[in-house]
Amino acid sequence: MDGDGRPLVVSKASFDRDTGETGSTRLYRGPADGGEFEAVAGIELPEPENGLLAALAGNVVTDASADLAAARVLLRTYDEVLEYRAPGPGTDVATFPSWPVRRVPAGNVLQAETVTYAVDDCGYLTTSELTGVVAVVRCTG
Repeated sequence: MDGDGRPLVVSKASFDRDTGETGSTRLYRGPADGGEFEAVAGIELPEPENGLLAALAGNVVTDASADLAAARVLLRTYDEVLEYRAPGPGTDVATFPSWPVRRVPAGNVLQAETVTYAVDDCGYLTTSELTGVVAVVRCTG
């Protein structure tokens, strides 16, 4: 949800196993009171540093989480966790695809599919679809 209560959805791109091509990842926003979603932006995911799972299933987003107070967004792919941070306070969260992005530790779980910021604002959690194991990645320093 953005600061005005409008839902944001990041699409999971298609993957063509024959060509190894991953389709487009897009960001959509809906009205706060319900209705149709509109395309807001395309998301260019960086090539994964270790694309083992991307080679099998594509470099696709499996989950996302936003922390509006800190103006940051996490995207979970099969191989990585990417964190986008706003260039300044009050930035519309729907502009996150243009924000600076960095890779953060992905947690040690098999076929991780979920991600969410920790309640205490110091780290995040990611979960294995295969085993149900939750990895907690804590802040350092």
